Amino acid sequence: MGAAGGGVEPGDASWEAALLREIREEIAGTAEIVSLLHVLDRPGERHFFFLVRVACWSFEDRCGPEFTAPGRGEYVLEQIPPTVDGLEGVDLKPDEIAGLLCHALRRDGGLFALPDLRSVTALSAGQAAGG
Repeated sequence: MGAAGGGVEPGDASWEAALLREIREEIAGTAEIVSLLHVLDRPGERHFFFLVRVACWSFEDRCGPEFTAPGRGEYVLEQIPPTVDGLEGVDLKPDEIAGLLCHALRRDGGLFALPDLRSVTALSAGQAAGG
């Protein structure tokens, strides 16, 4: 289970396009977007949290600007099992999404049983900042 993050860039047609670009950059991966799990509104920001199935990845081939900028430090990727124990073993932020994921994992059907909020949420890429 992972949490790629970032924002919408000028060339991104949608939040979904931005997410798939971030996955390509941060883990050199390809993914299928399953659903929009949660929308978190904060002053001046809107964050969308999606459930994705990652088909493949290559930690060695990551290419985002955060990996090439001098002085940015080290980016270590950690694979976390999609279980309550796995999530509770890390400091996943924000707390709202950590709680939502743990609650869903305790229920029948797990994460894939959660509703897809895309049908009720406007996802215009230019509507707000966030990632």
